[in-house]
Amino acid sequence: QGLVTGWDDPRFPTVQGIVRRGLKIEGLIQFILEQGASKNLNLMEWDKLWSINKKIIDPVCPRHTAVVEEKRVLLTLTDGPDEPFVRLIPKHKKFEGA
Repeated sequence: QGLVTGWDDPRFPTVQGIVRRGLKIEGLIQFILEQGASKNLNLMEWDKLWSINKKIIDPVCPRHTAVVEEKRVLLTLTDGPDEPFVRLIPKHKKFEGA
């Protein structure tokens, strides 16, 4: 019925789907290795997979802040700099080199 685009749709729990959702292959490999080989049924939570992925992308993922126009608050700044300026800050507070 055309509800999804294919097996790589991010709503599907397929490898292609979760990669499109933002999962790094390195995170998937670590998750699989943590499970280990076993004949017994081993159920893991999605949270574990995404927390492993977060550890991988945190050092390199830039952080951005945005303000929704409808919820903005106007203010008047006094004694500020005369000219606007740009300051480069680390991408993550725990990873200064990032």
